Amino acid sequence: MSSLEEWVKMDSLFALFKRCDVDDSGTLSRGELRSALVSCGMRSADVDTIYKAMDSNHDGQINYKEFVSWLHKGSAEADRLVKPIAGIGSGPKSPEEALMELMESVNEMKDAPPPEGSKRAPSLKDVFKKLDTNGSGKISMSELKAAMKSVVGYDIDADMLKDVFAMIDTQKGKKKKLKRLSEEEQQEVIEAAIEKGIEPPRFQDGIAEGDISAFLRVPHERVMYSGNDEKKRGKIVYDPHFEPSRDYEITFKEFKAAFDAAF
Repeated sequence: MSSLEEWVKMDSLFALFKRCDVDDSGTLSRGELRSALVSCGMRSADVDTIYKAMDSNHDGQINYKEFVSWLHKGSAEADRLVKPIAGIGSGPKSPEEALMELMESVNEMKDAPPPEGSKRAPSLKDVFKKLDTNGSGKISMSELKAAMKSVVGYDIDADMLKDVFAMIDTQKGKKKKLKRLSEEEQQEVIEAAIEKGIEPPRFQDGIAEGDISAFLRVPHERVMYSGNDEKKRGKIVYDPHFEPSRDYEITFKEFKAAFDAAF
């Protein structure tokens, strides 16, 4: 660990102190400290104890040196404030570790006492809504990145972020759009399959069971909408090579599944 003197000189710690010092007085009031700690998921009830521990000269104010000194001594509460700062803390070494740290932090948020003025403790759904900052009902890549920094405390690199996102985002995109084939087209597919020594696919009301793209006369053919709806005109209604892929959005169902798997 770096010395206290080195910590005092850190621009990132001074920037943190300035963010907490809302009225720019150069010291932290009890209310300013409460806001900073509660925003990190700590209990409001613990603020008085932490404030007294910080106020080493007992003058009722927290100056920058007292603030950094308390952080440097280390505690669970201090770690919660320190982790987001660049250069302090090693961070997760793998996507699996990052995901576990995220879910552990989510569990802490879920198990926190009810917010002031509320009788109901936070639920997993409440935590999900808090991370879904734009209220879309799904967590995007940028929202997960913000959650890793604000909730877990680390700004992980892009590659690890993508891996963590993929571990949660297990739901596939829309299924392949199907095209109803005429009897003549069905016969062509059947004959092509027989020529290749493959069992011909079955058809239900003109729709093939399984992927028949390899047997189509024009394998790269895509069917475009040509009806009267101008909004749909020019859009693909059938793509023989469409493959389901991740939708790059985390639903609550996926989030809950990852949470349940972690515990």
